[in-house]
Amino acid sequence: MTAIISLTTMPERGPRIEPVLDSLLAQGLPVFLWLPTVVTRTGSTWGKVPEFFDKVHWEFVDDMGPATKLLPALKAGFDTVLTADDDHVYGAGWAKGLLDWSEKRPDAALGYRGRRLKRNEGYTGSKCVKNPREPVPVDLITGVRGALYNREFFDPSIFDEWKACPSNDDIAFSAHLTRRGVPMLVIPRHCEMTKQSQWSSKPVFKVNRGAVNDKAVRKLFWNL
Repeated sequence: MTAIISLTTMPERGPRIEPVLDSLLAQGLPVFLWLPTVVTRTGSTWGKVPEFFDKVHWEFVDDMGPATKLLPALKAGFDTVLTADDDHVYGAGWAKGLLDWSEKRPDAALGYRGRRLKRNEGYTGSKCVKNPREPVPVDLITGVRGALYNREFFDPSIFDEWKACPSNDDIAFSAHLTRRGVPMLVIPRHCEMTKQSQWSSKPVFKVNRGAVNDKAVRKLFWNL
């Protein structure tokens, strides 16, 4: 099994993410940082890339919104991808928890947080699941605290399907996995995760909140 950690960031946030990268490097897996050449949402581009990026494997790629944290890794052929966000410091045991549960449930995509949807309703009315005692099935993995995906869970259509919800990779990925019959589980949390200040720089959640997420869930999960 070839397992890596994969994430993306944008020029406005990149200079602040060294603590995030250090916490991921401490997990003992290769870390890949995918940098959108031009950020579609903001039009921003990279000038000088921070020197500390050289601690990890980094590469310029086409922008796929927040889905850039996973899709380039799938395209590169990695078997198991642990996705991380650029605004959390991940404590010791973060990757090990995901990998250990993946050995027990190799058929399932895993996350440290997720949501259970109500039939024919949107995202707003869904129930958040986090830090259960035992793995809990969910309809949607929210990748903010980290997730694990195997390449075999996806077919090539994901490289087009993400465009149906370009600002929310969680909804796009989970809808694809639902269609493919891949279980999604929220697992117990075995480590600390600390939110960092860079969340306030161009946060995508402000784009998604409310009607945007609701419309995407109704369309991709319920065909409404």
